[in-house]
Amino acid sequence: MTEPKDRGAALIIVIGIGLVMVLMITTGLSVALSGMRQSSSEADHDAALDAAYAGVQDYLARVNADDTYTSYGNPASTFSASSAVKLPKTTNPAFNVKAGQAWAAVPGSNSRASFRYEVDTSLYKTTGVVRVRATGRVGTTTRTVLSNIRVRGFVDYIYFTDYELQDPKLTGKPASCVVHAWEGRASSCGTIQFAKTDHLNGPVHSNDTLVICGSTFDSAVTTANTGNPIYTIPSGCSAAKFGPASITRAATLPMPQTNSAMQAETRSDLSNSPGCLYTGPTQVTYNADGTMTVVSPWTRYTNITATSGSDPAQCGSVSALHSAAGATVPQLDANLLFVQNVPSDPADPNYSSTDSTGLPAGLECLGTDGSAVLADSNASSGWRYNGVQYPAVGEAPTSGWYLNGTDPTRWDTTSPAYGCRSGDLFVRGTVTAQTTAASENYVYVTGDIKDKDKNSDVLGLVGQNGVLVYNPMSALGLPLNLGGNREIDAAIVSVAHTFQVQNFDKGPARGTLTVFGSLAQKFRGPVATSANGVIITGYAKNYAYDPLLVAVTPPKFLEPSATSFILVRYASVDNAFDASGAPL
Repeated sequence: MTEPKDRGAALIIVIGIGLVMVLMITTGLSVALSGMRQSSSEADHDAALDAAYAGVQDYLARVNADDTYTSYGNPASTFSASSAVKLPKTTNPAFNVKAGQAWAAVPGSNSRASFRYEVDTSLYKTTGVVRVRATGRVGTTTRTVLSNIRVRGFVDYIYFTDYELQDPKLTGKPASCVVHAWEGRASSCGTIQFAKTDHLNGPVHSNDTLVICGSTFDSAVTTANTGNPIYTIPSGCSAAKFGPASITRAATLPMPQTNSAMQAETRSDLSNSPGCLYTGPTQVTYNADGTMTVVSPWTRYTNITATSGSDPAQCGSVSALHSAAGATVPQLDANLLFVQNVPSDPADPNYSSTDSTGLPAGLECLGTDGSAVLADSNASSGWRYNGVQYPAVGEAPTSGWYLNGTDPTRWDTTSPAYGCRSGDLFVRGTVTAQTTAASENYVYVTGDIKDKDKNSDVLGLVGQNGVLVYNPMSALGLPLNLGGNREIDAAIVSVAHTFQVQNFDKGPARGTLTVFGSLAQKFRGPVATSANGVIITGYAKNYAYDPLLVAVTPPKFLEPSATSFILVRYASVDNAFDASGAPL
């Protein structure tokens, strides 16, 4: 039988097809294996990042369990070089920084994922911020994130109150009223509510029960109220308008009793970078050129120890502080000024006697009528110095705060009169730094306070007994200061009392009060009276949260009496270690 002539050609074709198939299979396997390796590598890459975040959360949990944990870190870390840290007595492998040393295992990962972290606490004392650089490891892959952890504080809210109650010092209500509504406050103590015209553009928290009548909240609203309902809607009111979610519960944020910890930051024996201490009524004007002008006639020393004092140039010479022009010095960037009462202890370096021999040259102390000059600075209700005086000529006592609460023509000799020896701060101007100003008595905002650059400048404003918007009135209810609208760019805290407008219930409507920053107060302070949504006296409110405060706290600012920490910022950065643990 004769074979076909094309048999050899067919064999060649079959062999060729087989080779092509083998090549295709080989290529497919190669691509598949490469994809598997790439997929595994990408998974490790993502998992290492998750491990780094787990490291941040581990540090956050530890520091919230023990706020002294901020003192711990590895001094051998270059990232911690500017921090005075030490290793904890109980070994934590997360602090290791050398090749071959152990890593901390991510819980639930069977030790496949691990992390270590380094801390920078150099800004903690001034800003409350701890920087944490955490590195995660999975297999041979590492990823690093940089985060800021900060004390949860009053700057987290555009509006914070301890009690949703008007200050008993103003209303004359008994001390028994100073309890939260959810703890059983009597109805006779009064009720303050958010009105239909109130629009708060920022986070809100109260330790008390909120009473809301159709108000608008653009951001998160929380309360420490443990009962039900979680907030109250008065009869006849429309529902509240909440932004991202309805109101929720959060832990109490406790207000400290005093701001004395801030005063300690001006003492050269207690602080590594002391701020400036001024004594008695002090006028501070922040200037747009980056300076501030300070007039403080009682001040003898601007830095003190328990037994001695000094007057560093950064705070102004004493002779300049006593002059009509004042001392003009750079604004205290990353630091604070504090105004104290004239000390009554003769051992204090800033002590002055109350009789006429102790009066600074040119200072006159005024009596309860706001004009009679006293020979003794104690029990005074005002002062006059180089043509400036408080109360102003013709000024009547502030509503509800006159002598014994019965004589509206005479000033009380206690707060909030302008006591001649009181640690009152009178402040206004343009802020060009990150700085803080605080007082042992009252802060009076006598004009606009504005940030020159809202993207970087921030002011902390803390009054022990209150922060008051200066609004003097005559006995006939006529305004004595010019201007209408008022703007305050600041993180404001009134420790023992309230933030309010003087004479909020007198005179014509003054315009709009803008607060750009945050506001915290023990008691809720009034700024106006209204009828049917129309402002009759005082100021309409325009409160907006300063987003810079999410990451930046004014230096040496007042902290809650119970410390907790929150994560405010994080970002992926260049790797700090390789998989062996060697620094990169």
